[in-house]
Amino acid sequence: MNNKICFIDIDGVCNSKQWYRSTEYYSNLFKDPDIDPYIVDLINQFTNETGVKLVISSSWKLDDYCLERLDRVGLENIIGRTPNLIFTVPYDKFCKGLEIKAYLMVHNVDKYLILDDESDAVLDEQRENFLLIDARVGITDENIEYIKEYFK
Repeated sequence: MNNKICFIDIDGVCNSKQWYRSTEYYSNLFKDPDIDPYIVDLINQFTNETGVKLVISSSWKLDDYCLERLDRVGLENIIGRTPNLIFTVPYDKFCKGLEIKAYLMVHNVDKYLILDDESDAVLDEQRENFLLIDARVGITDENIEYIKEYFK
């Protein structure tokens, strides 16, 4: 049981438009080009220091190899994925916040933060537990500092 959780999106959070234009992107093709290793290091440092665990809320979770890919790039402290509810509600009513709410209903979580690059990824009741990440650059040092303060 862990009481502190970050629900994490992948595209726009663990990579960025800047990453896809970088020379490092082209040298990282054999590891996994869709994940910025600098961001992985930032997240790992934060989760290892604080004990916060990660739950994948990204559409990546639908890929059977999602956790294997994230493991291959070294992303640590992942304890699961949100349930897949995309086909259980009408398309125009769906948002990731519904899946996060379902996760929270069956897990003992005292404090959580949602990291996503889309502001419509959360329910209104989750806004105070949401940090919008700029998809142009992905998660930054400043974001990590905010997250550390949030979980103090």
